[in-house]
Amino acid sequence: SRVLEIMLSPWSLRAGELIAEAYATLWGVPVPRGAAIVFACQARRETANGDPDLSLGVRNGNPLNLTVPSDVPDPEHYWNGQTGLYSGGSWPEEWHTTFAAFGSLEAGAWACAVNYSSPTYEHVRDAFRRNDPIALAEAIQQSPWDSGHYGDTLVSEVRAELRQEEEMTEDQIREIAKAECRAVLAREAWLKDAVTLAVDEALKEIAARILGTAGRP
Repeated sequence: SRVLEIMLSPWSLRAGELIAEAYATLWGVPVPRGAAIVFACQARRETANGDPDLSLGVRNGNPLNLTVPSDVPDPEHYWNGQTGLYSGGSWPEEWHTTFAAFGSLEAGAWACAVNYSSPTYEHVRDAFRRNDPIALAEAIQQSPWDSGHYGDTLVSEVRAELRQEEEMTEDQIREIAKAECRAVLAREAWLKDAVTLAVDEALKEIAARILGTAGRP
């Protein structure tokens, strides 16, 4: 269905939730209505909708491709929770940019919220506190983080996502939840099979060595 085709991925949604929760915690306010959707839309733009095959940000726990200043004494640990650096991205100029790598999505989301708390993003903070997701999207779209490379379409994207949420029926929501559960179970089944195979091969090798038959078919 049209709803299933344009929905944010579970990874993007989770990233948006974590950034919104972290930002609210930093400023001591409740998470505003729709804020998670706004940050999830931004994360989708930054990470190919949470695709680990297309986004280094996903593989490095960096939902908004947070960078590191070039003049800091310890660039590999500039942000709390940072574990290193990586370079490269979907745009040619990003191959010369240094991005922060994090040990988890939670750590990366917290660092993104901290960065959004700087004076540079004061208008983003003000919009966040207004409990207006469209105003928040507009503030991000006009901020240095966007700088036009979202094509000035973040606001329209957020509007579409919020509209989809309002129009979704219970059956559609249930189908999305089922699809996400099936995807998780499939990944777990694949991992279980891979581990079982590795253990079986290891046990065969141990048995062969004990019996003095290593290398025989």
